[in-house]
Amino acid sequence: MASWDVAEITVEAHYIGNDPDTLTLPCKLVLEVPGVYEHKVAADGTVMRSEAEPPSLLAKGIDLRVLDAIGWEPNLLSFKDSRTGERREFQIVRRYTQEPSAAKFALR
Repeated sequence: MASWDVAEITVEAHYIGNDPDTLTLPCKLVLEVPGVYEHKVAADGTVMRSEAEPPSLLAKGIDLRVLDAIGWEPNLLSFKDSRTGERREFQIVRRYTQEPSAAKFALR
């Protein structure tokens, strides 16, 4: 599981033919969370695997009130790793609230 120390994250919503909506928020840490899968065995012995929770990013130390107040759904999350200076960018599909100062974003 990867983790990045960050000062801020930027969420964006990109549209065809229009400028993107953008919001930058102070943030302390971003964690990569692997997906959770369920395995079920059918009567004939066939194993079926289904996704219970998609792979995601957990952004810690953000103000969820600001994020909840936007009227659009982000589809891109980016940040700069404070340790390496590397810029990281991830396509996201939706957000789940985790705790008062953390949000979980499902990866596309």
